[in-house]
Amino acid sequence: MEVLKLLAETIPDEAHFWAHLGRYQSAMMENYEASLESVDKAINLQQDDPLLWHMKGMSYRYNAQKLMSSSEVSLREIVDLAERASACFEESRNINPDHEHAYISEIQLLARVLNFAVKDTDESIFQYAQRQNAIPYLREAFDRAESLLAIVRANREGTRGSSYEEGCRARIREFYGDYQEALQIWDSLLDRHDVDRPPVRRQIVYAHIARSQSWGQMPNKNRDRCIALLQDNLDEQPYNAKDLRLWLQAVRLANPAPTIESLIERVSYWKANTSALDATYYLYVLYWLQAIEGLTYERDLAERFMQESAQQSQNRRNRLRSFEWLGNGRGINRLVHQSTLGNWNRDINFWSNANTLSRVEGVISEVRGPERGTLQVNGMSCFFVPGAKRDDPISKDSINRRVDFYIGFSYSGVRAWDVKLF
Repeated sequence: MEVLKLLAETIPDEAHFWAHLGRYQSAMMENYEASLESVDKAINLQQDDPLLWHMKGMSYRYNAQKLMSSSEVSLREIVDLAERASACFEESRNINPDHEHAYISEIQLLARVLNFAVKDTDESIFQYAQRQNAIPYLREAFDRAESLLAIVRANREGTRGSSYEEGCRARIREFYGDYQEALQIWDSLLDRHDVDRPPVRRQIVYAHIARSQSWGQMPNKNRDRCIALLQDNLDEQPYNAKDLRLWLQAVRLANPAPTIESLIERVSYWKANTSALDATYYLYVLYWLQAIEGLTYERDLAERFMQESAQQSQNRRNRLRSFEWLGNGRGINRLVHQSTLGNWNRDINFWSNANTLSRVEGVISEVRGPERGTLQVNGMSCFFVPGAKRDDPISKDSINRRVDFYIGFSYSGVRAWDVKLF
């Protein structure tokens, strides 16, 4: 404490000295009032630092955890601290969407508070949610935790989940217990006028996904119900990113599936009202699906939004990962989400379950070296890695050679995989 105090007081313009003092005051000394005072000094010096907001959130969280071990604290006191911590974690994520700890820390907090809410009762958290006097923060905590987990998974798509992520997922799944009971309770809440329905509808969707493990394995009846619930949410909140992401994954499996034109219209409104990266990303992907069918005007729009997506994502850690892939079929049915492709097979350097993907033909237009090349397909460019170690080497002498390959859509642009010469 003496060393940290001396550092902060001697060099008072260094934000991180105040932040680490505050962190020590909360985590080790349990002096939460002093901790918040120190961290606030740090934030006043450097308001756009996500780590400082995360530290402030942790101070509130440590305080809540300490009080949860007391027998005389009220649930309302715990929730007040949790809400303040959530607001700090959210600010940290707003500044840096790739800051995984700002997601994980809040999910861990939500799981602890949910457990505390029913600790000394015979109720499940779902039964608590049915109460007229249930605190909205707790009633919506599942939706918030599942939404945060979905973003963490998306940010790490194509890589193995961290131990923190897997631990959080296991904690949340434990709460479900009997899925049928949970679904019945959430359904009953939809008939209540004192309940904010969008989070409840979304929670029903998350419960179905958790029970089926994926959209593809979900029974058609349940998937249709989820699509209807998400549509109800979008009718009330047209630009909610949580609902739009879920809806875009679900509707491609609907029968009949919506037209790409109708999807472009909805995503265009999403982009116009929020400027969200995912809105720009899906616009370029949807226009690309049309352009590959030979539509010239859509080709220009696909290129325009692809460049905008690359610009928006230039500081994102996951900008090179392909979340969506080109599959078989037509229209939106051609879009295959990466979560359905199984594990990455290091022996073949590709997905283990690629049978739903489509190989397309193109022509090599540029080779700058073993790590950078360009293909042309229907007048559109795709990045690819020629690679130095191949049975059929691709070099500058390969320009204008025909090839076939898989196509993945990353934030930074279209990428060709497993390129093979004819």
